[in-house]
Amino acid sequence: MQKTLFIATGVLTAILLAAPGGAAAEAAAGPGSAATMEQKPGAPEQGMIMLVRDPRSAKQIRVPVMSTDSADLAVAEVNSDRITVKDLRDAIAGIHEEQDETGKKAAQAPQVDLPKLLKRLIDAQLIYQEAQNIGLDELPEVTNTIDVFRQVTLRNLVREQIWKDVKVSDAEFDKAYRESSREVKTSSAFFEKEKDAKKAAGAIKAGKSFDDVVAKAVKSGAAKGTETGSFTKVRELDPVIIAALDTMKIGAVSPVKKINLRGKPYFVLFRYEAEQFVDTPELKDQVRQSLLGEKRTKSLGDFLASLNKKYVTFNTALIESLDYGPQGPGLEKLLEDQRVVAEIRGDKPVTVADLSDGMQERFFHGMKSLAGPKLIKARRDALESVVQKRLLVLEAKNRGIDQSAEYLDMVRSYTRDIVFGQFVQRVLAPSVKVTEEDLRAYYRDHRKEYLSPPQVKARSLIFSKKPDALSAIETLKKGSDFAWVKANAPGQVAENPDDEPPFPQDYVALNSLAGDVQRALEGAKSEDTRLYAGPGGQFYVLFVEDMVPPREQPFEQVQESIRPTVFYAKLNRAVDEWIGKLRASADIKVYLAGAEK
Repeated sequence: MQKTLFIATGVLTAILLAAPGGAAAEAAAGPGSAATMEQKPGAPEQGMIMLVRDPRSAKQIRVPVMSTDSADLAVAEVNSDRITVKDLRDAIAGIHEEQDETGKKAAQAPQVDLPKLLKRLIDAQLIYQEAQNIGLDELPEVTNTIDVFRQVTLRNLVREQIWKDVKVSDAEFDKAYRESSREVKTSSAFFEKEKDAKKAAGAIKAGKSFDDVVAKAVKSGAAKGTETGSFTKVRELDPVIIAALDTMKIGAVSPVKKINLRGKPYFVLFRYEAEQFVDTPELKDQVRQSLLGEKRTKSLGDFLASLNKKYVTFNTALIESLDYGPQGPGLEKLLEDQRVVAEIRGDKPVTVADLSDGMQERFFHGMKSLAGPKLIKARRDALESVVQKRLLVLEAKNRGIDQSAEYLDMVRSYTRDIVFGQFVQRVLAPSVKVTEEDLRAYYRDHRKEYLSPPQVKARSLIFSKKPDALSAIETLKKGSDFAWVKANAPGQVAENPDDEPPFPQDYVALNSLAGDVQRALEGAKSEDTRLYAGPGGQFYVLFVEDMVPPREQPFEQVQESIRPTVFYAKLNRAVDEWIGKLRASADIKVYLAGAEK
């Protein structure tokens, strides 16, 4: 998805969307800002109209915010650099993206104060221009980062074009969804010895009851049996079992099948008891996305194969001679080797150094163990990755994507983000000092925000049936001792010594417990009793021995968590001061009505 021109993720959002006050809080009116009708802050976005004075004709134009009309119309100029209607729309989209990512998107479109948003875009442009004047946009780490972004973006955009006609047909979806939504119920017997399994299968084939044969095998120790269980998703079963089920009817008994269970081989016999199909919107979406991903992967692979054939010539002898293992010349030498391993028509060749760089990315822990088939595969995969990246960029350029407005806007936006970040990091951040007194002052004003989580000490009983659990709760509420109830309440499930206990023996932070346990204990006080429906259909009686309410944490415990908040507050003020100085000497013209104040 395209990032917005000025306000995207990272530093720009943290600083410019923080609504800094002070010297830069009011937008400076520049020459030509003659619009008179005020844009009403907080107007609903749907149907919102911008009033913009066309600097070329002085005519006031009504521009719908949600339309694509007049995208190139300037809403402001900052030292002759234009901020357009499109930039303002992109900034609004950026706010929506931030809300989506934080899970705070409102049910309706958020209210937007266009003049305030334009003011922030002007502030961002002033900082960007100052960073350019300093030369931060020419730093090698900046240009290299932007170059990587260009390559990645071109590859992504050409992939989108390759995939635009890839669809999942209704027939394909229906077949896959039926397979994915299918659940089965079986009764099984697991044998360690094949001869015992075959003996049982023979007895069943001779007419004896499956249940009787399995019961006898379990009793003798020849097999481990399972009762008819709950329904299980077919896609979660062993592939051997799935293949057998596809040839069976309900009520049939399988032939002996060998499977691995928890890393140990077993021979299994099972009876196909029942099946059902569970229809859920979530599963439908998963199946459709999985099918689409598979088809996209295939279409991209086929397309790259055709590009390989059309453009690439490999130096097979040289490739096969390259040794990245301990017997080779060493990675440092190979990273400098300019011999050509692949010629790409229309692009620069792929060298041993390029391939070695790709190998280093894949095996950043070292390549000493690479030899034989493992080396051959690793070398082939690395070369394929390097060549494919080059081919996708070449194809993007052949299609003119590198000249498209979409691509150029994305690069321009990313460049502004990176350069702005460099300005903050190199110019502003070093001047921001956070003292202990700053931290203490913030703590004094916000100490109620730094509370320790509630601490709970609890014990539990586990029941297989809900009525038994509820009966135990009533007994505890009447004042019975927990230890007595634990010793006498019927229907309890024996605790597995290998399982982790639901609660530690001592106090534990309430927010460290599983979410559903936290919800069960919400509002509980000391000696309260709660019911918790746990995994596997079991019911837990939770007896709260003690609940310690939240307490103010001392400054020494929270000062480091406070530091970033104080730092960014001071950094915002530093940005604000810089913007105030830049505005004082800048030539700013505002054409958006209501923003010229």
